[in-house]
Amino acid sequence: MAGVDTTLLALAGTGFSGRRAFGFMSCERVVGAAEGMNVLQEHKVWVEDSSHPEGGTWQYEYAITNVEYTEFERLGITDQPMHEGSSHSAFPANTNILYVGLAAARAAVEKAIAAGGGDVLPSLIFNLKKKVKVLDPFLQGEREVRAGRMECTMQNLADSLTTRTKQPLTTAGSGGKLLQQLDALKTFMVYNMRRKVTSSAKKKRDPRSPHIHQTPEGAFYDLQRNAWQVLQRCGMRDVPAVGDVQEYLEHGPGFIFLFHPALGPLWDIIAQKVRGGALMEGSELVMEVAEARLVDVTVDGSLLIKADNVVGHVESAVSKPSSDGNGRYSNNKGNSSSNGRLEYSAVNGRVHMMNVTVQNIGVDWHHPGNVYWQHKVNRHEACRVLLHGKSEFEAYDCKISGNQIFEVPDGYRMIVTSGSVTGSLSIQLLPLEGDIPTWEWRYSMEPSGAVVLEFARNTSLDLWSSPLLAAQRQSLQDEEEVLHFVI
Repeated sequence: MAGVDTTLLALAGTGFSGRRAFGFMSCERVVGAAEGMNVLQEHKVWVEDSSHPEGGTWQYEYAITNVEYTEFERLGITDQPMHEGSSHSAFPANTNILYVGLAAARAAVEKAIAAGGGDVLPSLIFNLKKKVKVLDPFLQGEREVRAGRMECTMQNLADSLTTRTKQPLTTAGSGGKLLQQLDALKTFMVYNMRRKVTSSAKKKRDPRSPHIHQTPEGAFYDLQRNAWQVLQRCGMRDVPAVGDVQEYLEHGPGFIFLFHPALGPLWDIIAQKVRGGALMEGSELVMEVAEARLVDVTVDGSLLIKADNVVGHVESAVSKPSSDGNGRYSNNKGNSSSNGRLEYSAVNGRVHMMNVTVQNIGVDWHHPGNVYWQHKVNRHEACRVLLHGKSEFEAYDCKISGNQIFEVPDGYRMIVTSGSVTGSLSIQLLPLEGDIPTWEWRYSMEPSGAVVLEFARNTSLDLWSSPLLAAQRQSLQDEEEVLHFVI
């Protein structure tokens, strides 16, 4: 979940730009939850100073660190709410999403080793809160025993990356000055809403229980709540509600929207690739593609877009692929096999749709075999776009109805428009020329840091760039055209 929108970029950016040593990604935490909390740790230390009348002074060492929930009682920490009646703790959650400045971490370990090694992994915690079932060969049956894990990295490494001050932070300043002092620490914490940071699936949901926290069902629910926000940002005029937990468990989510992280991951980038349109109640939109432009596309049913090559091609470990000059490659370009190395390139699938309505019966929401968090759903009908290797799919000013499969071979471009007969479709399949795509996104960054996308066509390869071709596109019979038929 931390990979959505700005979360990881904010954590990495804060750590790198400030040359920080260690950082935590945090969020709100429920009182009593079996998870650690982030705290500001203070140590009072005596620093010898021969020039001082007393031979030294008391100083303070600070670090933002983590305290595991198994240690609250030992350290005298009370897990109290933010305010009376609140279910959220006054302490933010530790999520195991970390930034580590490798140079600082290495220096801390080397310093500990030079001092004798005892402080390299101090205060190891053996978490024995869980029980597991084991097969006892003597009893010839199962029995429960306590099992656990050793925990040290978060707590102990951060504890050693302290910043020393002459005065305690609580009295040395307040307001903006205090924040400046916290920003000067070697350690830091970045905070975001929980469903953009973590939604764990630690346990199986009890079918009799309405509670979905830390279950796969709960994680998918949070994923779709995020998806609702993304679609709102895209400016869709109709976005159904996910529904409350009870409705979600009984009937499924109000919609399904899933997309490959490379489509963004920033939501502001996705909102420039998907603009306007609508996702009707009970509809499904899946975009397993990075290079996409959907403008005023209405989905009333299921639209499933899948590219074999999302961000590039897989290069064989034996030999490099070669082009035949027409954008088609002979070696491993048409699939995403793991037997090779992923090369980021323009050899991928692309989809461009404008003013299109996709209408079909879609998901069978009443089917007992649906498992939404696994995306195992039964469908009555769907519109599927399958992009193999380097291929492109385009659809303009048309309505795609019923069960449809548009499969584009490697090295080809499919164009769908309204046919000459009312309700029909005109489909053209053309070979891609050269090694460059017919269109691309060009990225730039504004002084504010906002990423701006510009849609750019390669006019020399654009089928409709010529006014003559645009006027004759319904009857076009180009020599390079290999398929042209009407549904």
